[in-house]
Amino acid sequence: KYTPSCKLRFDRYFNYFKNRSFSGVLLKNLKRFEYEPSDDFEMHILCQKSDVWMAIWAILSFLFYSDLKPRAILIHDDGSIDPELAKVFESKISNLKVIPRKAADQIILDKMNLRGKVREYRRSGFPLILKLLDSILLSDSKIILVADADILFFSKAEEIKNFIRGG
Repeated sequence: KYTPSCKLRFDRYFNYFKNRSFSGVLLKNLKRFEYEPSDDFEMHILCQKSDVWMAIWAILSFLFYSDLKPRAILIHDDGSIDPELAKVFESKISNLKVIPRKAADQIILDKMNLRGKVREYRRSGFPLILKLLDSILLSDSKIILVADADILFFSKAEEIKNFIRGG
């Protein structure tokens, strides 16, 4: 993220420090975003504690620019989000739920009958496997949008909108 070419630029360090250190404070002061679900899909994001503020930005930019209203936004905890932060996260956007890593492990590894390589890969905890498998296995919807915490939307997401609404 920060290359040697910018190592002497104070503004880079200031932005890094501000986002890294004060994201929890910024999150607590953010007003709640309410919406009524109108589209039959779920949005899934694998998130770590340090990316919570970015994930909020990503979700809000998606909701604003896409005009889509998912029935659920599910945040998959990588194991670093504590229960207090999860409650604050859930309080900022309606229909958002944080799935703790331990709960996901218990449901997927203990209650589902996964076998062979799938079980082995899921148990490894590799982030890409968690993102894809958990999104599929813990979803109640036929349509799933898997996103990253660092994706921001700056214009209409027509391709996504057409796919979800069957265009």
